[in-house]
Amino acid sequence: MLKRIATLLTACLAGALAAAPSGAETVLKISSWAPPTHPINAVVWPTWGKWVSEATEGRVTTKIEYKLASPLNQFALVRDGIADAAWIFHGYNTRYVASQVVEMPNLGTSAEAASVAYWKVHEKYLHKANEHRGTVLIGLMSHGPAVIQTKKPLTALSDLGGMKIRVPGGVGSLAGKALGVTAVKLPAPKVYEALSSGVADGIFMPIETQKSFRLKEVVPHVTIMPGGLYYGSFALIMNPAALEAMSEADRKAVMSVSGLKLSQFAGTQWDAADEAGLAAANEALERAIGPATVVFGHNDLNPQNIMDDGERLWFVDWEFGGFVVDLFDLGVLAMNIEIRPDEIDPYLEAYFEAPVTDELRYRFAAATVTAAGRAVVRPRPP
Repeated sequence: MLKRIATLLTACLAGALAAAPSGAETVLKISSWAPPTHPINAVVWPTWGKWVSEATEGRVTTKIEYKLASPLNQFALVRDGIADAAWIFHGYNTRYVASQVVEMPNLGTSAEAASVAYWKVHEKYLHKANEHRGTVLIGLMSHGPAVIQTKKPLTALSDLGGMKIRVPGGVGSLAGKALGVTAVKLPAPKVYEALSSGVADGIFMPIETQKSFRLKEVVPHVTIMPGGLYYGSFALIMNPAALEAMSEADRKAVMSVSGLKLSQFAGTQWDAADEAGLAAANEALERAIGPATVVFGHNDLNPQNIMDDGERLWFVDWEFGGFVVDLFDLGVLAMNIEIRPDEIDPYLEAYFEAPVTDELRYRFAAATVTAAGRAVVRPRPP
């Protein structure tokens, strides 16, 4: 009797265990190399992980791990099955050529638009190059327009000649060569150290790095190239065996939240990061301008808006007129007339009717940068 009861209890327990919901059957190990606060690690991968978990009803989850390999070795890490997923920057390896289609200078678009177009073009054309062989491509993305970040302000692009500039590889490196820089090549996590130690004088990267990599502390001067100096190409990849180990239903579920959906979402986060980086750069700019008097200004001074009738000067076209800091109109006019470095002191002396100090020169340079930034982003009325 006792034996029969024991057998019955064992059978009931087995049945209960079989019926009970189990934990995740698969935990995908994601390798990453940027700071944990970077939007790819703080937002993109966690969001994709949430999508994956929901699509597979909790059977597949994700976990981010750091320092498994350098940025240059992330592809091999996934291909060899040490990690199940990772994101790679194509510029670190010369094997990637087709990916350079999204890196072109002067694209003049957002990271989201570039990432969506990139995925669609890859699906139709670029996949034939098979540049990610050995892995499964789950997303493509581009960062926003790259900018020039330097320790000292630039007065002209020719100032870059001979400067030690960290370049990213790919089209970004070609842009550096065309500008005559002395190229410094090293992965993104090493840039802060290189800049602070004097290994590099500046860097080509998107403006989001002013915040995400704390670059505003070491290269506070940002030169914005209208349309973008270049764009950056990335891939999100998975290990094929990790996918094959799942059920067919879970494989389809994982891929259903990847591809275009993941690429577009990643692009939106690069754009959001650029906005945060620009805000961080602007904080430094405001400190550089220093205390300023608020005045009513024209806000759009250029030669077309200044008339000389032989007796006096007239300022016309006041559609942008409003309250602004006192140096802003000077910066706008200097930008529009492309003032030369040797003309700055006479220009400031004539306006302030006093000798020019280093502090005033610095504040004026900051105001000119502000004017240039506003010209890039300000839409003109119809």
